[in-house]
Amino acid sequence: MCLTNNLINILSKIFLLLSIIIPIIYLLFKSKNITIFSFLTAILIFLFIFLIKTSIKFVNVCEKYEIDTPSEEVLNEE
Repeated sequence: MCLTNNLINILSKIFLLLSIIIPIIYLLFKSKNITIFSFLTAILIFLFIFLIKTSIKFVNVCEKYEIDTPSEEVLNEE
């Protein structure tokens, strides 16, 4: 599977926003009784989503010629 550079950048930004917003929402819902474990859980949520964001950068990047041109075998069969 390969993705274009633009799609990788968009996904990276989306996961960065999610890694910030989801722990904040979690802490807001736990606002009645916040303990140290609530903060640790929020940090773990942030790290998990941030690691997903960084792993997106290791996906294969499609070059333009790989998408548009057929392989030589297909051309030879015709």
